[in-house]
Amino acid sequence: NGLVRFNPADSKVLHLSEILKDPLLKTHIGAMMIDASGVIWACSYEYDLLKIANKPKVLSNSLIKDSLKLSSANILSFTSDDKEDTWIGTSTGLIRMNTTGIISDVPGLKKYPILKAGIISLCKVEDELFVGTRRGLFLYEISSDELTLPEPLKQIKPFRINSLIEDKNKNLWLGLDSGIDFI
Repeated sequence: NGLVRFNPADSKVLHLSEILKDPLLKTHIGAMMIDASGVIWACSYEYDLLKIANKPKVLSNSLIKDSLKLSSANILSFTSDDKEDTWIGTSTGLIRMNTTGIISDVPGLKKYPILKAGIISLCKVEDELFVGTRRGLFLYEISSDELTLPEPLKQIKPFRINSLIEDKNKNLWLGLDSGIDFI
């Protein structure tokens, strides 16, 4: 359990909980990302969001937690945008955290109840945020605060989206209960 760094070049394995002497780093880690500034983010299913500075030979971590927003929600996914805000998908919906750690609601939550349901996966593409839920894939346009169903998916029965990633050719890969697909 926990957060481990593996370097394939020298086959070294580093257990961060041993280096940082932090028991929190031994918990179940559900998702990770590296933001535009190179900072590693990880989340545990115990409601904690970890920020780990990844500098050569210097590892530091800080726990970021807003009891009003995260204490009752499991963090399932997250991604960052061009402004370096972090979008967090939780078991109770979608939230946004700015670079100083201040968490705010997403305006569209009031208009789109689906965003209050569990957000299992997120993928940021340009000014849009693909949102994977138990009921399918949705597209949230950040600047206009609009939520739509992507055109190719309108004829397909809703399905659970477990993970999302965009490749260098702009294909969006979907991790589903029934396997992998892409649009």
